[in-house]
Amino acid sequence: MQVPDSLTTAPPAVPIADAIGLLAREYGIAARSLTPLTSERDTNFKVESDKGLFVLKFANVGERPDVTRLQTAALLHMQTHEPELAVPRMIPALSGAMETEWNGSMVRVLSWLEGMPLHMAPRSATQRGNIARVSAGIGRALSTFQFEGGEQDLQWDIQHALRLKPDVGAVEEGGRALVVAALDRFETHVAPLLPSLRCQFVHGDLNPYNLLVNPANPDEVTGILDFGDMVKTPLVTDLAIAAGYHAAMGADVMQNQGDFIAA
Repeated sequence: MQVPDSLTTAPPAVPIADAIGLLAREYGIAARSLTPLTSERDTNFKVESDKGLFVLKFANVGERPDVTRLQTAALLHMQTHEPELAVPRMIPALSGAMETEWNGSMVRVLSWLEGMPLHMAPRSATQRGNIARVSAGIGRALSTFQFEGGEQDLQWDIQHALRLKPDVGAVEEGGRALVVAALDRFETHVAPLLPSLRCQFVHGDLNPYNLLVNPANPDEVTGILDFGDMVKTPLVTDLAIAAGYHAAMGADVMQNQGDFIAA
């Protein structure tokens, strides 16, 4: 399987002075402070300024420009079609452009979303239902989204699960039989149906690190982060990913899955 360059290329090394200068020059934002944020592929900063809080993102130079533009276009589309979704808002540059450039890296500024990362919060059935509804809202918003280019071939896109078969030997012997059985079921029952399923762009990674909740009321979802794994794939795989993260817990996993799917 070919690994995208953005997964093998180090995030951009951006001096704080350069980032502050770019914000002032391109966006008219006078930053009081910049705080680095954790990121798998990009270089991100929390920006504190007189105009408020923002996220400054420097895309990995190994990422194709159309992939970054896809994410920008999707966020703008969701703002219009599902404005109640708690997704970041794009902040235009002084020129009106949604992306600028620094040393070969595409640069964007987004609104800051308040909240506690879900992986740090207590969990509940009510919260699980709210996450399911958020997932549905993203799918609904993106159902009318069209974009030429930007498609990624990601190894964790479920429609490509059978590509993992040659690598099952890397799984420890104790769990290998389960992996083989799951892939066999996929090959027999799922793969033949894939061509008939609805396909669209999806978030693709609604994990507990990509969701924010209200610290005072952890059942309330306040933010949806990281659209970097967007892919065009059967819509139901987005539900499967979200359910896998948020419904496979507690004593009654099947009941949780049913409740999540119903919500």
